[in-house]
Amino acid sequence: MQSLTTSRRTFLRNGAVLGGSLALYQTTDKMVSAQASADPKIAEEVRRAAIFNEFRHGHMLQEYYVARLRDIARRRERERARIRTAAQVMKLREEVRRKLRACYGPPPERTALNARVTGNLEREHYTIEKIIYESRPQYLVTANLYVPRGASGRRPAVLAPCGHSQNGKASSAYQEFSRNLARQGYIVLIYDPPAQGERLEYPNREGEPRIGFGVHSHNVAGNQMTLCGMNFALWEAWDGIRGVDYLLSRPDVDPQRLGVTGNSGGGTQTTHLNALEDRFTMASPNCFVVRFICNLENEEPTDAEQVLPGILAAGLDMADFFIAQIPRPTLLTGEMNDFFDVRGLKETYEELRRLYALVGAEDKVQLSIGPNTHGYNKEARAAMYRFFNKHAGIEAS
Repeated sequence: MQSLTTSRRTFLRNGAVLGGSLALYQTTDKMVSAQASADPKIAEEVRRAAIFNEFRHGHMLQEYYVARLRDIARRRERERARIRTAAQVMKLREEVRRKLRACYGPPPERTALNARVTGNLEREHYTIEKIIYESRPQYLVTANLYVPRGASGRRPAVLAPCGHSQNGKASSAYQEFSRNLARQGYIVLIYDPPAQGERLEYPNREGEPRIGFGVHSHNVAGNQMTLCGMNFALWEAWDGIRGVDYLLSRPDVDPQRLGVTGNSGGGTQTTHLNALEDRFTMASPNCFVVRFICNLENEEPTDAEQVLPGILAAGLDMADFFIAQIPRPTLLTGEMNDFFDVRGLKETYEELRRLYALVGAEDKVQLSIGPNTHGYNKEARAAMYRFFNKHAGIEAS
């Protein structure tokens, strides 16, 4: 039997070709034969479309959960529509915080960081300190600290979790925004996620990852932690929380001006950290925030830390990671052509804007959407600089 190789996502994303092919298939055999003789590729797409239609019942599980999530989303929307006063917003905030804590589970013990500097890189406008700290006993986190040269007194700081780049903090886009923030006077701590950059996980005998970097290792770790009653979302976020501990242990960091920003998987971490960490004074996740229903309807793959156990059963959505910290200054950024559905980003922003307005803080939540595909692109970075500078009270050089 010939295997079916075209997924539903491929079918949908090739809609321009398949749409014409499927319509052709549904007319007459004569027309199909004519087109097939003219273009064998169209004939192959027609054949695959017919197979897809024959096995449509194979999507029953997907459609079942889409229906369930739509029902959860509708109930949530009805409940949130009843919130019309500042007092109700703050009551919701506490309820959301309680539910999120239950989903994350108890945090681990805060143990000694044992932070150390392993080297320095001198640049014209800043110095990079190579840092290692222990987020858990003997669990090493590799990081770079960008420190502005010639700065005196306490400086604003930014924690910068990385996305799923294989080289972690060495990714050119992440170096770019770290450098630019340092040039504007920020101290920036950017750190490698597990199984990325300098943090090898699941090595083979040759010292190479036998599972794969980033997402692959995250999903394996997530499965292992689920069996132990833990979750990878909190595990990875704890690296960032201990990064905050490190920043605030330094005499040159101003605790009243502390931001967090990241892209993609770093946007995931920014979202989690925003909800978990009360010490941030501003946040800006890029290319991650949508509504959960968007990811499910679009059959968007996610990895272990992006799926917080029980969050949908608790009646929560992605906006709730930010409702938990109202009225913290928050900038949501994304791209028009991202695979994270920009419609979900806009809907999340509108929900937050209404609640922020009820507590008199509408100007503290903003949205910026660029014209690009997935990534921490120039427009998003510029919007983040402006937003952080405004709320940190500094002027860009």
